Amino acid sequence: MFEFSFCPVCGEDNSVEKIRITKEIPIRGEKIKVEGEVYRCSSCGEEFGPLEDTFDFIENARQIYRNKYNIPSPSDIKQFMGEYNFSLRDMEKITGIAFKTMDRYLKGAIPDPSNANLLKTIMKYPEVLLDLFDQNIVSNSPKYIKIRNKILHKIKIPFEQDCTSCIFGNVASIIEWKSEKIEYSDEIFSKNIQKWKVEFSAPKEKKWKKDIIDSLVA
Repeated sequence: MFEFSFCPVCGEDNSVEKIRITKEIPIRGEKIKVEGEVYRCSSCGEEFGPLEDTFDFIENARQIYRNKYNIPSPSDIKQFMGEYNFSLRDMEKITGIAFKTMDRYLKGAIPDPSNANLLKTIMKYPEVLLDLFDQNIVSNSPKYIKIRNKILHKIKIPFEQDCTSCIFGNVASIIEWKSEKIEYSDEIFSKNIQKWKVEFSAPKEKKWKKDIIDSLVA
């Protein structure tokens, strides 16, 4: 860290001392008090410090504001995205929050109240995340199948019981539980097939297993 030996304002030597002060940083119309260290010249009375110290004051104020209103921090959002392997484009599709706006949140900007509430909700409630995911992610690529399975695991829904939407996605299918009858349209059969063993179960009904040949749409 750079140390001042003279005052950059008046040029006086050996007049600089480090002191601890409290600043009020405006965050979304609210003044947040933050403590930190600055330099003060005993000759001219000016207070100053390295630019990174100014950034520290601002970031500390932002974090105090986030803690006060329970707003996700950049590290919280990054951890969430990393857990599910979401890109910024994925987050834009799922939440409706613009790519550039989400990028600013990752760099320290404070989300507005509506976006903050949305982010908190999908991070806390995987059921809501699953609903938004199914509404906005239409691809059945291996990446998104894996992501969806992670969400299902979070809400403890057995993969076998959710196989219809998880495996087949937009492929036409009919499952008649009570009659123990399973029918699939001919569309699911094609070249480059992948075989899945799926166990279907329902309350008070028998369990059965069936190998299903399915073509996943990339």
